[in-house]
Amino acid sequence: MNVFKQSFKQWRALGAVVGMAGAMLAPPAQADGRSATHNLLANMACANRSLGITENNSRAIPTLVRGMYVLNDNKGAFIGLINEAGTIYGDSSGFQVLSTTSAPPRKMSSEELGDLRQEVIAAIDYDKLIKVSYGDGGGRKMVLFSAVDCGFCQRFEQDLLKKGSGVNTTFYVVPMSLLDVNDGGGMAKWQTVSRIWCADNSTAAWKKYWSTLDAAPGRTCEYDPKNAQQSVRQLQRVLASVGSRVGGTPVIVREDGSVLQNKPDMDLPYMKQNFGSDGLPKMAAAKQPQWLIAAADNANDPQQPAAAQAGEQPKKIKIDVKDALKKLFN
Repeated sequence: MNVFKQSFKQWRALGAVVGMAGAMLAPPAQADGRSATHNLLANMACANRSLGITENNSRAIPTLVRGMYVLNDNKGAFIGLINEAGTIYGDSSGFQVLSTTSAPPRKMSSEELGDLRQEVIAAIDYDKLIKVSYGDGGGRKMVLFSAVDCGFCQRFEQDLLKKGSGVNTTFYVVPMSLLDVNDGGGMAKWQTVSRIWCADNSTAAWKKYWSTLDAAPGRTCEYDPKNAQQSVRQLQRVLASVGSRVGGTPVIVREDGSVLQNKPDMDLPYMKQNFGSDGLPKMAAAKQPQWLIAAADNANDPQQPAAAQAGEQPKKIKIDVKDALKKLFN
């Protein structure tokens, strides 16, 4: 019996070793908005302010901008935009800056808003958008809002198809519909958006759609019609709050946050000048992030190593089970 107990303890110890290694290999947990709400309300309380909500009757929803959340009440009504640290709160009319002390909230300065705009553009989750490149890509990284039921968008895509090979550029497409998902025919249009967005090869699906005006049924993903619309609307709201207002389609948000409206008739010189490498806007020197620090993977977790915070893949740990067993039983 003693031998059995000893063996059981050794096997349990081995399981703990393997479990700890598995935990080290597991991807970091992503914030779901609860900590952002908690931080905001705590900072509000320190400043003796109240939004008339609690953590239990409100919800902060992650957006396509890492570290930025849309705060709604329990009925889904918009309250404001907040960051992970709960130090900013506002909307398209401006932001209030809160501290973790009893200092009263203050209005964000224009210089600070410019810094926030730069951080927002950098923190867009580009991997979740549809990447469409022409030529060698041109080192560009522009966000294109384009609707599947927009005639100007179709013309834009046709011009790119005919002349894009002569332009080195890259768009990150935010697919959408001009209709609300609850409007007549709106659900069908957003279903088309969903099929493209969720396709195994969304780039190919996007290009194919504009040649056939049809999206083949595919797998499901997080961007079902309602979630797709919500994600697009939230991104538009965040961009508008930092001065990059998107109205109509197609609309391009450039690397510096400036907005390029649609030009119905694009010739090759125009496309090269605005979309090519020569059209890359001059950017101010990047500053240390101060508003969306949590935008980087695990930046809000001091226990994570710097490599993980920088978005690098954690190194794999190889476990020799036979060697571990020898050490445990000897």
